[in-house]
Amino acid sequence: MCAFRPPVYAIAAIAQNKVIGKDGRLPWSIEADWQRFLKLTEGGSLLMGRKSFEDMQREPKWRDDGRRYAVVSRDNALAEPGLVEVFPTAERALEESCRWGQTVWVCGGSGIYSALLPACDQLHLTLIERPFEGDTWFPEWRDLFPRRTASEALEENGLSFAFTVWERE
Repeated sequence: MCAFRPPVYAIAAIAQNKVIGKDGRLPWSIEADWQRFLKLTEGGSLLMGRKSFEDMQREPKWRDDGRRYAVVSRDNALAEPGLVEVFPTAERALEESCRWGQTVWVCGGSGIYSALLPACDQLHLTLIERPFEGDTWFPEWRDLFPRRTASEALEENGLSFAFTVWERE
C-alpha cells in the first residue's frame, strides 16, 4: 500500500433484495441517484470491473468529468494513458489507485465489492425500497459497516429510496 492512503469509499445503488445489476446495466433509472454519484465522486478515482466500466462509458461525458478510472480486467485495450488504467486484480487496482492521491471510489461490480469492502472506510448506498430481478448482487455489508450515519428518504419515478452512509464501529 502507498505511504499516504487517501480515503477509500464504496458507492452503490441496491434494491431491497440486494440486486445491483441485470444484463450489465442498472435495472432502474433514478436521476437523483445518478446526480449524487456524480457529485460525490467528482475529482476522485473510480475503481471498477470491466462490465461496470463499459456501463460507465455509455454516459456521454464520462471522460470529461475529472475522474480517473482503475479498471479490473484482462483486456489492456481499455487503457487510455492518464484516464483509464487496467489492472489484473482488484487488490492491485486499489494499491495503484491509492498512489494517485485522490479519494478512491469502489464502484462495482459484485466481485469488486466482495474483494474490496474490507478495505473501505465508508459505504455510500442508495437503498431502493423494492425488489428487482437481476443477475448481480451486492454482498452483505452490515458486519463491516454496522453504523448507518445518514439517511435521506426520497421518491422518484414511483420508487421510494434513501441515500445512506454506513461506517465502521
